[in-house]
Amino acid sequence: DDVVGATQPAALVVPSGDMALAEAAREVAAEHGVALLQPPAAELPLLEWVATLPPEGLRRWHEPRVTLCVITERRPASLERLLASVSAAHFLGDTVDLSISADADADAGTLALSRGWAWPHGA
Repeated sequence: DDVVGATQPAALVVPSGDMALAEAAREVAAEHGVALLQPPAAELPLLEWVATLPPEGLRRWHEPRVTLCVITERRPASLERLLASVSAAHFLGDTVDLSISADADADAGTLALSRGWAWPHGA
């Protein structure tokens, strides 16, 4: 808390996983108006570029909201490849929602896949 108050960073980067550390970081970030980035520890090496962002960009880190929208019909194999690919993407701990819209004449396999896919990054 004292370090954050003295240095006034634009953001804190705290790996997710340690619940006590995450809660303390949330409290300090909220108290000082600092953006909190909580990527999985395995994604920390992917964050080198964050240091090049201007402070205002870091302060507004969580403002953009992303929803991935997929429209599908009768291509369950293609849908499965797409969903597997985006499920493996690195979102740096941010929430990305997924919306799958199947056409009225979608086949049973496509419908089952679109209803049953476990999306790990949001709703």
